[in-house]
Amino acid sequence: MNKILIDTNVLLYAYDQNDPVRQARALDVLRQLEETASGCLSVQCLAEFFSVSTRKLIPPLTAADAAEQVELLTRAYPCLT
Repeated sequence: MNKILIDTNVLLYAYDQNDPVRQARALDVLRQLEETASGCLSVQCLAEFFSVSTRKLIPPLTAADAAEQVELLTRAYPCLT
């Protein structure tokens, strides 16, 4: 099966409490990609997620929470360097 590179926006939507419809859709997509082992991440995507989630999300994630989420994401999906 081909791998699907997960876009940073999908990760951010999953944590955006201000748009529950988009958040639910992003969570469904991420769940499906994990279950089918078809999703993968890039280092750039993870860096962008950390940066944006700690500065632009309302409410923003703390640096510790964002780092924990990055770690969990790298356990769920292979990461391309």
